[in-house]
Amino acid sequence: MVVLNCEFQDVQHFDWWRDGKKVPDTRDISNYVIDEMSPPDQAYYSCVGIPGNGPHIESNQALLRITGMSIFHLKFKLVRNFTTFHADQESSDYKTLVRAIREQFEAVFQAFKTESDTNGTIYLHVNQLLPDDGVLVDMRAYIANSSMTTQEEMDLLWSGLFHVEEVSDGYLDPSILLVLSTVLCPNTSWSSPYGTVQFSSGDLHSWSESSGECPWFTVNDGEPIARAVCYGDYISPCAWVPSDNCGGNKTANQLLIYLRENLNTGESDIQDVLSQLMGISQDMNITSAGVGAAFDIIHQTGSISQPTQENVASVVDIVSNLAALDQALTMDAEMMNGAVSRATMALENILLAVNVPSNQTFQQVAPNLVVQVINSESDSVGDGIGFSIIGNDSQSFDESDIQLSTNNLSNSNLGGAVQAAIIIGPETIDEGTMGNIAFTVYRDDALFVTDDQVGSNDGRRNITVNTNIIGASLGTSETTPLNASVTITLAHKQQNATNPQCVYWEYSTNAWSSDGCDMTITSETHTECRCNHLTSFAVLMVRT
Repeated sequence: MVVLNCEFQDVQHFDWWRDGKKVPDTRDISNYVIDEMSPPDQAYYSCVGIPGNGPHIESNQALLRITGMSIFHLKFKLVRNFTTFHADQESSDYKTLVRAIREQFEAVFQAFKTESDTNGTIYLHVNQLLPDDGVLVDMRAYIANSSMTTQEEMDLLWSGLFHVEEVSDGYLDPSILLVLSTVLCPNTSWSSPYGTVQFSSGDLHSWSESSGECPWFTVNDGEPIARAVCYGDYISPCAWVPSDNCGGNKTANQLLIYLRENLNTGESDIQDVLSQLMGISQDMNITSAGVGAAFDIIHQTGSISQPTQENVASVVDIVSNLAALDQALTMDAEMMNGAVSRATMALENILLAVNVPSNQTFQQVAPNLVVQVINSESDSVGDGIGFSIIGNDSQSFDESDIQLSTNNLSNSNLGGAVQAAIIIGPETIDEGTMGNIAFTVYRDDALFVTDDQVGSNDGRRNITVNTNIIGASLGTSETTPLNASVTITLAHKQQNATNPQCVYWEYSTNAWSSDGCDMTITSETHTECRCNHLTSFAVLMVRT
């Protein structure tokens, strides 16, 4: 015997409820008595009070269950019209249909149990009939005193359900057949943020790891995408409750460090890495550690023996993005391991290594960096070459600003509209010049970090780069003496600056040097220099 007690204050009436349904003939009965528990009596019980005014009041729920008994939920659909008698559990027609369903399944299950020589008692109870484009049957199967495993019990019920459907001559809809356990979670699919994953069947309260691994850009990359606990209450169908196991996406810093540590330029898809880096390099939350990792990756690209034009274009865009970051981050990255200098040298190396057919050019324009490459075997290159950026100094470069000329160099447009220009005469481009001729123009000196900033300890604190930085290479990135000097013209960014000094970037010392460079002409707007070697050139000036 089971006795459930319920008491309310300040209510007019109360009723007993079982599994969300009002129990008939229980109005104002304090003690709900179950003389002998039967399998269908396993349920949630509560009282609902009805006050004179206001909402109904529900008591806490009590769960009654019989230990040692397996409970399964079976669902199937009868192909017939749902009528009012299917909804009225007290009608004789309802009871007749339910009894017929139960007797048919009991006979089938008993036959299968006998055939498989298993013990145990199977009790069936039709819980309710529901409309679902037909009659959906919600039935419970209770198995007691069984030596079978839960999976074996489920297999028995599935076999019986399939058999009834096969002999029903279309009376059972074959598309809706279901057996659910209250203690064994089924194989389950789950849509995670990283794709659909699978969970294998597992016992109640157990944990399971999903199929699939967390992608590289997540905190727990390589770990299972999700974990799940098999949740249930022993009388309702249990189910996996999944949760993400990838820990969210890595920060920009974490992504950059991961890319650096896992990059192998000989085997990995370098373009895929560069594409990832291009997006990350625009993140304004990068710290100096992330910036250093980004420059390290660019440095590693310099070892690519045959970079594609797509590779080079990506590197240019990335370097331009990094040049736009806070210069304090760039300086920190350079101080840690010289990453910035090594990255700009790597850019020069891949410009010289990229395949550019004869009589064609490769050009990439980014907001803070322009590059152009021409094959030295192209027509008229031996007669000299001029490269220039035309137009007023603006916030970014534009393709229409770029000019490349291989003839009439003496009349090149070096007027007031020139931002940066370099002329290499025929004496410099001799028969020994092989491979690519590469040109670069940086908007400013963000990526040219000196070991000891100019004027930092001698009182000349206002001496700074006051021009774009233009560079050129003839088949090699080494700074070697030329047969004849090259001419560089650079526009002043601040026109009231004074004391111009033609300089080039000395990678070996990380400093600007004037050795081999002479100023030939200067004005309020421009300075012209002549230098006897090739590298990156600028004009230092005193800004007021």
